[in-house]
Amino acid sequence: MEKDKFLSNWNDFITVLRGKLISTSRKQQLTYPLAKLILTDAALAWSSEYEVAGRWLNAYCAANPEKGQLVKQVLTTDMVFTEEQPQGELPAALTYVVPATGAVAGFAISRFCFTTSIWVQAAATLLPAALLYPAAKQMVEGRREQGKDRLINAYIDQLTKYRQSVESILME
Repeated sequence: MEKDKFLSNWNDFITVLRGKLISTSRKQQLTYPLAKLILTDAALAWSSEYEVAGRWLNAYCAANPEKGQLVKQVLTTDMVFTEEQPQGELPAALTYVVPATGAVAGFAISRFCFTTSIWVQAAATLLPAALLYPAAKQMVEGRREQGKDRLINAYIDQLTKYRQSVESILME
């Protein structure tokens, strides 16, 4: 019974934490100190009598003082993130390097393989750059978003051990 109540509160806590991490990562780069601050802010729900999770924890502490103090310590004191590094991001310069490489290749092909006019050479230079820029930009942005998602998931996955700790205390 208590485990089910805890899991319901835990899932709500994780949802709120994930939402805060996502909204913050959209506004600014998600750094380790910032993630710790967000976790600390979200963890206040466990000690607030105005939050459902806080009321449940206070009631559990009143009914089971020893176990309640252990659960409270895990949820309000022990729960911390360890630093995660963003992975899989492509450098922003790639947005410009890929089109420039395409432009150079287009110019080289038109200049040395075919005897064409200056207008054909200009088109052969600009067309690959114009076509490659949106693709390169989308690729870099897509990898950046995937990196943010992986980072957030890595931080959330770290909290599994705290959930398991509380579950084991509740099972005893």
